[in-house]
Amino acid sequence: MRACRPIFCLGLLILVLGAVPCTAEMIGQGDYQGYFAKDRWGRKIFYNDHSVLFLSDKVASKLSPYGGKPLQVKVTEMDQPRNPGGAMMMEVVGSVRVLPTPVSLGLEPECARVTQGEGLELHITLRNDQARAVEVRHGTVEVALMTDSPGAKAPREFHDPEDRAFWYYQETYWRLDKTPPISMSNSLSYGFRLIPIEPPVLSKNTRQIPSGTTRTGLEDILTLDPKKGCEGDVVVGKELTPGKYSAYGWFESPSAGFASSRLIDFEVVSK
Repeated sequence: MRACRPIFCLGLLILVLGAVPCTAEMIGQGDYQGYFAKDRWGRKIFYNDHSVLFLSDKVASKLSPYGGKPLQVKVTEMDQPRNPGGAMMMEVVGSVRVLPTPVSLGLEPECARVTQGEGLELHITLRNDQARAVEVRHGTVEVALMTDSPGAKAPREFHDPEDRAFWYYQETYWRLDKTPPISMSNSLSYGFRLIPIEPPVLSKNTRQIPSGTTRTGLEDILTLDPKKGCEGDVVVGKELTPGKYSAYGWFESPSAGFASSRLIDFEVVSK
């Protein structure tokens, strides 16, 4: 992870799978990279592939003109009432830097209302707009599933081959300025997990033909030539319990930086 994207520790939900929690870490000042968005629950957030930060109204007002663009911001004040715990950007100084986007990523749902157990069908598009080829490996493209209440929406009897809690990335920001006692009613929570998309998925059913798929050892690598695109379909979230969720696609490569799709809202309903 690049140095200008500080990694803040995310507590793990250990009630379901008994994952080992990570070490607590203060979330402080510095340069942060990611995307601004207002999510379906009305929270103003700054997110990337491993973290979500909540935003004060002042910071959100400054970043709102840049929605959908990769940003770098300088944070001079961060509020983290509890450690471990979520944080809120309180103050951003200087100009907002819009980062180059040599690769674009799109994510479109087949339907935003899905029946429990059937999963969310997504169409993924990836385009290389730079002048050199990009290698797409395992983990280069991921789909994130997000909830505002990870504790209440933790699927039981779910097996993760990496033995991690289902909402692997999750945190709660406790708004301590509210009247005690402290409860979930005066907090902001999120949880999300990343699902890697294997390169061959994006080489199937393409309308814009990629340069081809090669194999190095046991890993499939999709080489995307300059000014070329690829696409494919994937189904995720069959294990989700009924409720409201969001999803987004994430791309990251050492040679092409990072990119996110827009946030996709969807709902899982009972059979």
